[in-house]
Amino acid sequence: MILRNIKLSFLKRKLKKAALVRTRQRKNAKLKTIGIIVDIDHFEAYEEVMSLSENLALKPKNISVLCFTENHKNYLNFETPLFTLKDFSWNGILKKQELKDFVNKEFDVVIGYFNNSNPCLDYMTAILKAPFKIGLQGSLTDLFDLIINVDINDTEVFKNEAVKYLKILKKI
Repeated sequence: MILRNIKLSFLKRKLKKAALVRTRQRKNAKLKTIGIIVDIDHFEAYEEVMSLSENLALKPKNISVLCFTENHKNYLNFETPLFTLKDFSWNGILKKQELKDFVNKEFDVVIGYFNNSNPCLDYMTAILKAPFKIGLQGSLTDLFDLIINVDINDTEVFKNEAVKYLKILKKI
């Protein structure tokens, strides 16, 4: 319990620093790669978000998904990479190589598909390298360039809105 609180404290501190350091690029490059972070404890139909590649005319290999759960034991046979609070050291450093690889990828757009503030989700979103980030209403607004106000379970509306705004911003 104490270690959990220490980890959360360090993550919140690192999150504040990462949010302040973030630079938004003004360059309007075309969309080639997407990173998606999903909270599968609150939204298990993450496959529907993966179908966003069809709407954006991207190959599925250009979309990377990372899922967060409070308890990975519920998802033992899960194919998509998972992370939990246990994947951070006591001082907030990533322990899993799979997470380090995900963080080091360069994405054109990152989608934070969660509608609650969680230090693990927020920190991972903050440290991802992407010039443009899309989130859902209810998440930390400092992390995202575009917040879409839809219910987390209404993926069709989310996909339509994301595509609409990406076209407006000439990302696709």
